[in-house]
Amino acid sequence: MKPLTLHLPPEDTFLHLVLKTAITFIAGHAGIDIHVEGTYCEVSAYDDRILVKGFHELHEHLKEGAYGIEPWLPDADRRDRLGNLASVFNLNVKDIRVSNIIDRYINYVKERATKEALIKELSDALGKFYDDGYLNDTKLVNIPMLNRLSPEYMEALRVFGGAGLASVPTSLGFRRLTLGLHSTCLGLMGLWIAHTYSNGAVEYYIFPSLEAVKHKVSAKLLEQITKQSSNLMMNLKGRPFTSANVLALVTALSTAGAPPMARKYQAVIFMRGGRRVELIEGFTPLSIDKLHEFADILLEICSQRDLDTVNKLIRIARMALSKATGNITLDASLKICQNIVNATLGVVRFSDAVHVLARYSYAQENPDLAHRIGLTISDVDAISEALQRLESRYQASLRFS
Repeated sequence: MKPLTLHLPPEDTFLHLVLKTAITFIAGHAGIDIHVEGTYCEVSAYDDRILVKGFHELHEHLKEGAYGIEPWLPDADRRDRLGNLASVFNLNVKDIRVSNIIDRYINYVKERATKEALIKELSDALGKFYDDGYLNDTKLVNIPMLNRLSPEYMEALRVFGGAGLASVPTSLGFRRLTLGLHSTCLGLMGLWIAHTYSNGAVEYYIFPSLEAVKHKVSAKLLEQITKQSSNLMMNLKGRPFTSANVLALVTALSTAGAPPMARKYQAVIFMRGGRRVELIEGFTPLSIDKLHEFADILLEICSQRDLDTVNKLIRIARMALSKATGNITLDASLKICQNIVNATLGVVRFSDAVHVLARYSYAQENPDLAHRIGLTISDVDAISEALQRLESRYQASLRFS
């Protein structure tokens, strides 16, 4: 039996990212390798029973909230573009939600697996991405490209000034692109995995970096990626992306001790309206090597001294990711996080950063604030030693370079 072989959309599209994310997590839960070269993706699945295990376990984790928040579907997607899929799945318009669609999709996938038809059907449906989309997949059901799965097309329409397509280059023709049952549902699963926050106007997503899943990727690494993604999502879910430095610090601390490729993540931000979903910021990396090294050193120190400093810093960083203004806890949290990041990057000396940490934590004049921050002398000593070790390493590397 041939393995599952897919042809992904172009690498610079959001659809590529969400489909690759869904496939990565399915393979990670199934315990199988994948091989990605540009838009070519081979999943080492030769048995439908193994592949459907990955679908089932990912679905269970999504329902349990182990990854992201169920994404919202704009009216243009829900009413205008998903009608055909809703008919296939026997859904009423009012029931067209991502969770209901994926529930029906997993049942469909399991049914195809019992007939040993799943791998072949997926390979046929997603084996070729044409200029007009996944035309082979549309043989099952035709679905116009969702705003939600390709926000850069909506942004392109806005930039080129067209609500209608007359003034827009043909290559940007949003309504030409079509999906089918598998491409749509896998895309929605990819969204659900990565969605961390929405306030009704903007939405935030965190995806494994495209670099993390490239070339031959072992089942062991994929398992690590799914595990670290869950850790990171739990620490960022429900928090807006108000500070790039704090996001990078949370990423480093949440993935401390993991293999380097399982620690590469990127952020995507949407603006959402009644019928439109536009890309504000995409493919923004959240990984800084020096911060990762600091987090690993701190984790080692904490393990030796039975300290909970890493988790305390994560909690402080979560407090710092807030839109509240004039809040003394937010101010202290931000100062602590920014000084740690600046010290790891060599912007300030580690001794100066540690002084700030002490002043905004246990040495704080306000005892209630000190309690809310929660760092003790021992915690600050551990952070100080980690920063000092990091500084010494880089000074040594400069001397011998």
